[in-house]
Amino acid sequence: MSCREAGACRDTTSSPINVAIMASESNDARHQPRSARSFARAIVAPAVALALLLGGPVASGVFITRAHAETSLPTGLETADDADFGMAGFGLVDSFEEWPQVLSDADAERYARIFALQSDGRFDDADRLIARLGDRLLMGHVTEQRLMHPTAYTASYDELRDWMAFYGDHPDAERIYALAMKRRPGGEARPREPERPEETAMPVANRQPSTIDQLDSYSAADRLKGAQAKRARALEAQIAARVRKGEAEAAEKLIGSAEVQKLFDRPALDQARIRVASLHLMQGQTARAYELAGPAADRSAAIVPYGHWTAGLAAWKLGRVETARRHFELFARTAGLSAWNEAAGAFWAARTNMALGDFDTAQTWLDRAARQPLTFYGQIARAMLGAPTGDVWQPSLAGGVTPGLRRALLQNEGARRALALAQIGEYDRAAGEVELVAAAAAPEEAPAVVELAEQVNAPEAATVIGRKVAAASGMPDVASIFPVPDYTPRGGFSVDRALLYALARKESNFNPHAVSPAGARGLMQLMPGTAQLVANSLGLGGGLSLSRPDVNLQLGQAYLRRLMDEPYIGNNLVNVLVAYNAGPGNLRRWQDGRGISADDDPLFFVETIPVAETRDFLEQVLTNLWIYRNRLGQTSPSLAALAEGDWPSYETIDGNVGNDNAAIASRR
Repeated sequence: MSCREAGACRDTTSSPINVAIMASESNDARHQPRSARSFARAIVAPAVALALLLGGPVASGVFITRAHAETSLPTGLETADDADFGMAGFGLVDSFEEWPQVLSDADAERYARIFALQSDGRFDDADRLIARLGDRLLMGHVTEQRLMHPTAYTASYDELRDWMAFYGDHPDAERIYALAMKRRPGGEARPREPERPEETAMPVANRQPSTIDQLDSYSAADRLKGAQAKRARALEAQIAARVRKGEAEAAEKLIGSAEVQKLFDRPALDQARIRVASLHLMQGQTARAYELAGPAADRSAAIVPYGHWTAGLAAWKLGRVETARRHFELFARTAGLSAWNEAAGAFWAARTNMALGDFDTAQTWLDRAARQPLTFYGQIARAMLGAPTGDVWQPSLAGGVTPGLRRALLQNEGARRALALAQIGEYDRAAGEVELVAAAAAPEEAPAVVELAEQVNAPEAATVIGRKVAAASGMPDVASIFPVPDYTPRGGFSVDRALLYALARKESNFNPHAVSPAGARGLMQLMPGTAQLVANSLGLGGGLSLSRPDVNLQLGQAYLRRLMDEPYIGNNLVNVLVAYNAGPGNLRRWQDGRGISADDDPLFFVETIPVAETRDFLEQVLTNLWIYRNRLGQTSPSLAALAEGDWPSYETIDGNVGNDNAAIASRR
């Protein structure tokens, strides 16, 4: 129930928060965005004097954090003495390696207690502590928590507008701005817009198209005009819709219609045929798939090279290995392929050459695939070649940080706020600050930002800066884009860290607050209904927050274990991951429809999964798993299995599994 429904909303029409709290900041201009300082001088100084004369609070505000929401707080506070607030050792971090302590011990304890009190709606008690603060560095976060409290406070437009004037560079500025716009009275000036850093364009590792996804985008409409172009696009959409619905015969019939034959040129017709051929391949109609894809690829490869991939797979399944080799080699030689598709084409070219006994040519193609070590087939190729697994790890950026780089970064207020927030245990807020710092950082600042992200347990920020370095130098910092977060499931690990990190990296990029369009939530993108079923099976009941990393990982690993307990899934990692992404029902249907057995080719099964998203997901999570195995100093039995042509199984290797007190080495 909201405070409004309960009749207990705090009256903010005459609250001093919109002037007095903001006013207190004018005493320390270092903590204000530069563009807000003139505004502060103009309107705030008189309010400070008035608030102080009246003995009112001169600061407050904050946002609820789940860790503090569950803390049991003492009641009946009557004095402003720190001891009376139970502050000693309140979730504070003693120190960070190499980085200075931003807040004094006294202020750190006060801030930690302020956040806890305000999350419980005890604003008067918080105000007494706020008045004792010596450093107001975190007042933007404090004020935001109060203004955005879900039940105990209703912020006015004036308060929201004033917050934006002072703190528009903070991580939650978008949320405050959106609420301010909703509450803006008619005729009132718009609030200041959020400040956002210019982000460097960067490649997103592990988000390339899957190898069997449509790579070509030629359109018959490109050479037509007016009504004919419009009609051609409509026909292309109809063909694509029939393919999506699994209606191969209907799609073929449409392609053969007089209208399509008249409007489509040869490349457009061949592209349509190749798309239908892919559907036939996934439905087990391999001969028909090759009948369509083989000639189409040979006719139109210059414009739609993807046909060679489909034709190669179909020929391989039909036992026409020499034909498959020709198609895969032509595909692998296509200019402009992504790293993932280049590695895929080269690997399958090597595979067909091995099947034909041409091992020298096979090694040449394996070497080419292995040049892409952060891809699915690049990893398998390296395993087949016996390449050292550790040589993809150049020294981490964080290993090259000098005291001068740290001092320079600490001139950034966001970096200082991040350290201060982490010092008091507000890691979600600290991560938000580091993500903004990372987005705006220059390449030369990258080592210090990566180290800062590691210090405050902000893995998402580490991936941002790691990709920025890759964009600038062409050499990805693998340790940054594959961070090892300091997260532990509630109750300890029951599944290896490498698999959990592999899933979290793909599902949410380590964003604990990620929400998909379908409603999946948190690190492992759990659907609320599924999460509740798992929670019930664990005797946990309802009301759990999927945004909490420990809860999300606890339920996610329990769900993985439930999947592994199903007889038709077992420890087969392909089955487990397909079921995790597409659902157990879809996995069962694909298995039954195609008669999959343990003797079948696992890589062919992977490449003919009917849903592109699931193929993409499976290849990327397995790649992540192998890289994390290596990073954690573990072997990769599943990689070795696929390199030998066998189905990969999940094996527990991590010594943390089964230890209720297991935790990753703390960097705090």
